[in-house]
Amino acid sequence: MFALDSLSELSAATSLTDSIPDSETTTSSSLGSWSSSESAAESWMSDSETSGSDPDTEEAMPSLLSMGNGAWDSDDEDSDEGDGISDIEADNEESDSDEEEVARPSPQQWVQTTLEEIYAHRYEVPRNKLPRGPAYMCHVLTVQKDCRPDHFRQSLRVSPVTFDKIIAKISDDPVFFNKSNMPQQPIEGQLAITLFCFGHYGNSANLQNIANWAGVGKGMVTIATRCVMTAILYPHFI
Repeated sequence: MFALDSLSELSAATSLTDSIPDSETTTSSSLGSWSSSESAAESWMSDSETSGSDPDTEEAMPSLLSMGNGAWDSDDEDSDEGDGISDIEADNEESDSDEEEVARPSPQQWVQTTLEEIYAHRYEVPRNKLPRGPAYMCHVLTVQKDCRPDHFRQSLRVSPVTFDKIIAKISDDPVFFNKSNMPQQPIEGQLAITLFCFGHYGNSANLQNIANWAGVGKGMVTIATRCVMTAILYPHFI
C-alpha cells in the first residue's frame, strides 16, 4: 500500500514537471534544482521498496517537491524583478529622449539666437577713444580768412566775402536749432565742413580726412553736410 502511494506521489511529481512549460527565462540553476529533486525521488523510491515504510522518508518527499517549487518561485520572482527594473530604465530613457526633443530649439530659433549673439559682439576688440590732433579748420576760419584770403579760397573754394554772405542767409534757419540742452556745432564750422567736403574728391574727400581737418567725428561730417544743404535748398535762400 505504501509503495502504491509512493508511486502515485512520484507520478504526480513527474506530471508536475511535464506540465511546466518551457520558457526562455528558465535559468541553469532551476534546471539543476529539478534534476536534483528527481534523483532524490528515485533514490527514495528504491530505498522504500527495499526497506519498507519509513516515517522519515515520508517527510522527505514533500520537502523535495517543495524545494523544487520554491526554486521555480524564486526564479519567477527574479525574472519579474528584472522585468520591472528593465521597464523602469526604458521609461527613464524615453523620458530623457522626450526632454531632449523638447529642449532642442528649432532652426529658426537657432538662427535668431546666433544673429543676436553676433550683433551683441560685433566689435571683437575694445573700442578706445581715437586721439585727435589739432584741427586745421580753426586756423582757416580765423587766420587765413583775415590775413590770407587766397589760402582760405584754396581750402573752401569760396572767398571770405562769399562765405560771410552764405552765413547771413542760413543763420536763421530752424534746422540749426533744436530743443536739446546740448549746443550744436557753430554754423561757421558746419558750413566750412560742407564746403571743404564739396571742394575735394577722391581720397581727400573721405570722412576720416575731413574729420581730422575739422577736428570732429565722422558722424558730425555727415550731420553738418545734411543741415547746410537743407538750409540752402529752401526757397527763401535765393
